[in-house]
Formats: sequence, C-alpha cells, structure tokens
Amino acid sequence: PYRRQRQMCKETDSAVTGKSFDEIEREFEGQGYGVFKPAVGDAVIETLRPIREEAMRLLNDKAYLCSVYTEGAQKASVIARKTLRKVYKKVGLVEKPF
Repeated sequence: PYRRQRQMCKETDSAVTGKSFDEIEREFEGQGYGVFKPAVGDAVIETLRPIREEAMRLLNDKAYLCSVYTEGAQKASVIARKTLRKVYKKVGLVEKPF
C-alpha cells in the first residue's frame, strides 16, 4: 500500500505541477513520505486556489446570481410551455392559457 500511495502522490504532483516523475523523484530524493505528501497537498491547494477564489467571488455577488437564476427560469418556462402545448394537443385537452 505504501508504494501505491507514493505512486498516487507522484501522479497527483505531476498533474498539478507539470513536473515529470524523474523531476519529482530528484526533488524529494532522500526525504520521507512525511515531507512529500504535504508538499503534494500544497501544490494541489495552489492549483485550485484561483477556482476557489472565483467561486467565492461569484457566490458573494448576489445581483449576478439573481440575474442568472432569473434568466434560467425564463428559459425553462419557455421550454415548459412548448412541452405542455404538445402534451395537451396529443392528449386532446384544451390548452390552458399561459
């Protein structure tokens, strides 16, 4: 299990830093897993930081969120009306005014 964990950490580190496995092995040569694992965690955190910051910015922009929700609701309403018209026609019911 230890070797697999170390391999997974190398794969993760390589994915987020762009370093080759050889570069990673050279960087952490002679150091234990206790040094390597937190360094990989830090690299992941730094890679995801811009995504998290943008998500927080958007979540804190209530006016923007409201406009997105409103636009989505309007689009969904148009699609739902078309679907209901088709259903009423197929079933033979009188269409309700919308």
